[in-house]
Amino acid sequence: MKEQLKKLINTFFSFKGRINRLAYFGYGCVLFAYWLIIYLILMLSEPTTVELIIFLVLMILPFVSSTSLHVRRLHDLNHSGWWAIVIFIGVLSIPVISNIISLIAGIYLTFWKGTDGPNDYGNDPLNDDPFMYDTITQDDEKNIN
Repeated sequence: MKEQLKKLINTFFSFKGRINRLAYFGYGCVLFAYWLIIYLILMLSEPTTVELIIFLVLMILPFVSSTSLHVRRLHDLNHSGWWAIVIFIGVLSIPVISNIISLIAGIYLTFWKGTDGPNDYGNDPLNDDPFMYDTITQDDEKNIN
């Protein structure tokens, strides 16, 4: 059970390794559902200041997790994770431009095939279980334990 929890946390919060298209899409759907539930709860109530602060704290986790997914998907495409900044520039810029940038980045990350075989960022994730592959290296396990 402890190992499964490590893998789950690693899947959502690690910035190392690669993630394939199916896993990227699947975990993206999980994060979207989380965001939607929190958003609906917020919209259906009249939040106080304390509730708004709790809402912001609850939104930090999926933000970090989605950044992790973007970075590892970029790694699968053999690009630096720093390109994820382009996605956030899109989110923070002028509305029409942000929609175009986010759409292009989303299509690219979701549908473009990753690098076949090993690349600069690790082994091909298609050789592993598409949802629960282990990106923890032996050195990382020594640091965890």
